Amino acid sequence: MLRPIALISGVGRTAGIGAGIAKKLAADGWDLALTYWTPYDEGMPWGTQPNEIPILKDELVSIGARVLLVPADLEQPRSAGDIFEATTKGLGRPTSGLVLAHCESVNSGILNTTLESFDRHFAVNWVPPRLM
Repeated sequence: MLRPIALISGVGRTAGIGAGIAKKLAADGWDLALTYWTPYDEGMPWGTQPNEIPILKDELVSIGARVLLVPADLEQPRSAGDIFEATTKGLGRPTSGLVLAHCESVNSGILNTTLESFDRHFAVNWVPPRLM
Protein backbone atom coordinates (compact mmCIF):
# COMPACT_ATOMS: atom_id res chain seq x y z
CA MET A 1 0.00 0.00 0.00
CA LEU A 2 1.36 3.40 -0.95
CA ARG A 3 1.72 5.87 1.85
CA PRO A 4 0.56 9.46 1.32
CA ILE A 5 3.32 12.02 0.82
CA ALA A 6 3.26 15.47 2.39
CA LEU A 7 5.53 18.38 1.62
CA ILE A 8 5.99 20.64 4.64
CA SER A 9 7.87 23.93 4.32
CA GLY A 10 9.65 25.67 7.17
CA VAL A 11 10.73 22.69 9.29
CA GLY A 12 14.17 23.82 10.43
CA ARG A 13 13.98 22.95 14.10
CA THR A 14 12.88 20.08 16.34
CA ALA A 15 10.35 22.42 17.97
CA GLY A 16 7.85 24.59 16.17
CA ILE A 17 4.68 24.38 14.14
CA GLY A 18 6.27 22.62 11.15
CA ALA A 19 7.98 20.01 13.34
CA GLY A 20 4.76 19.37 15.26
CA ILE A 21 2.81 18.84 12.06
CA ALA A 22 5.55 16.55 10.72
CA LYS A 23 5.47 14.41 13.88
CA LYS A 24 1.69 14.04 13.72
CA LEU A 25 1.67 13.16 10.02
CA ALA A 26 4.50 10.64 10.50
CA ALA A 27 2.53 9.01 13.33
CA ASP A 28 -0.51 8.85 11.02
CA GLY A 29 1.44 6.99 8.31
CA TRP A 30 2.66 9.75 6.00
CA ASP A 31 6.02 10.05 4.24
CA LEU A 32 7.46 13.56 4.42
CA ALA A 33 9.53 16.03 2.45
CA LEU A 34 10.67 18.83 4.77
CA THR A 35 12.11 22.15 3.67
CA TYR A 36 14.35 24.26 5.87
CA TRP A 37 16.76 27.16 5.51
CA THR A 38 19.42 27.25 8.23
CA PRO A 39 20.70 30.78 7.38
CA TYR A 40 17.21 32.11 8.20
CA ASP A 41 17.06 30.36 11.59
CA GLU A 42 20.61 31.49 12.41
CA GLY A 43 19.44 35.11 12.10
CA MET A 44 16.43 34.62 14.39
CA PRO A 45 16.44 35.00 18.21
CA TRP A 46 16.00 31.23 18.66
CA GLY A 47 19.03 30.46 16.47
CA THR A 48 19.93 26.90 15.59
CA GLN A 49 21.16 23.89 17.51
CA PRO A 50 23.78 21.51 16.11
CA ASN A 51 22.27 18.54 14.25
CA GLU A 52 18.72 19.70 14.97
CA ILE A 53 17.41 18.81 11.50
CA PRO A 54 19.01 15.33 11.39
CA ILE A 55 17.69 14.68 14.92
CA LEU A 56 14.17 15.50 13.76
CA LYS A 57 14.61 13.31 10.69
CA ASP A 58 15.77 10.39 12.87
CA GLU A 59 12.74 10.84 15.13
CA LEU A 60 10.35 10.81 12.16
CA VAL A 61 12.06 7.78 10.61
CA SER A 62 11.80 5.94 13.94
CA ILE A 63 8.04 6.51 13.78
CA GLY A 64 8.02 4.83 10.35
CA ALA A 65 8.10 7.71 7.86
CA ARG A 66 10.38 8.02 4.88
CA VAL A 67 11.83 11.52 5.17
CA LEU A 68 13.51 13.74 2.62
CA LEU A 69 15.25 16.92 3.81
CA VAL A 70 15.30 19.73 1.25
CA PRO A 71 17.27 22.89 2.05
CA ALA A 72 15.51 25.74 0.27
CA ASP A 73 15.96 29.50 0.18
CA LEU A 74 12.36 30.45 -0.50
CA GLU A 75 13.41 33.97 -1.43
CA GLN A 76 14.72 32.54 -4.71
CA PRO A 77 12.10 32.31 -7.49
CA ARG A 78 13.18 28.83 -8.61
CA SER A 79 13.03 27.28 -5.14
CA ALA A 80 9.39 26.13 -5.35
CA GLY A 81 10.01 24.20 -8.56
CA ASP A 82 13.28 22.80 -7.19
CA ILE A 83 11.52 21.61 -4.02
CA PHE A 84 8.82 19.77 -5.96
CA GLU A 85 11.42 18.24 -8.27
CA ALA A 86 13.57 17.02 -5.34
CA THR A 87 10.50 15.64 -3.56
CA THR A 88 9.29 13.79 -6.64
CA LYS A 89 12.73 12.26 -7.22
CA GLY A 90 13.25 11.39 -3.53
CA LEU A 91 9.81 10.18 -2.42
CA GLY A 92 7.32 10.48 -5.25
CA ARG A 93 4.83 13.17 -6.23
CA PRO A 94 3.60 15.08 -3.17
CA THR A 95 -0.03 15.01 -4.28
CA SER A 96 -1.51 14.11 -0.91
CA GLY A 97 -0.53 17.04 1.30
CA LEU A 98 1.06 20.47 1.24
CA VAL A 99 1.68 22.35 4.48
CA LEU A 100 3.15 25.85 4.26
CA ALA A 101 4.65 26.42 7.70
CA HIS A 102 7.44 28.76 6.60
CA CYS A 103 7.54 32.52 7.03
CA GLU A 104 9.71 35.58 6.78
CA SER A 105 9.41 37.20 10.16
CA VAL A 106 11.06 40.36 11.43
CA ASN A 107 10.58 42.50 14.50
CA SER A 108 9.45 45.73 12.85
CA GLY A 109 6.31 47.64 12.12
CA ILE A 110 4.80 49.11 8.99
CA LEU A 111 6.60 52.43 9.47
CA ASN A 112 10.09 51.08 10.19
CA THR A 113 10.28 48.02 7.93
CA THR A 114 12.82 48.46 5.18
CA LEU A 115 12.07 48.06 1.50
CA GLU A 116 14.45 45.07 1.44
CA SER A 117 12.48 43.46 4.26
CA PHE A 118 9.17 43.98 2.42
CA ASP A 119 10.74 42.42 -0.68
CA ARG A 120 11.79 39.35 1.36
CA HIS A 121 8.29 39.09 2.88
CA PHE A 122 6.64 39.03 -0.53
CA ALA A 123 9.25 36.69 -2.03
CA VAL A 124 9.12 34.16 0.82
CA ASN A 125 5.50 34.33 1.99
CA TRP A 126 3.75 34.52 -1.38
CA VAL A 127 2.63 31.23 -2.94
CA PRO A 128 2.19 31.21 -6.72
CA PRO A 129 -1.44 30.37 -7.63
CA ARG A 130 -0.35 27.28 -9.60
CA LEU A 131 0.92 25.72 -6.31
CA MET A 132 -2.31 26.32 -4.42
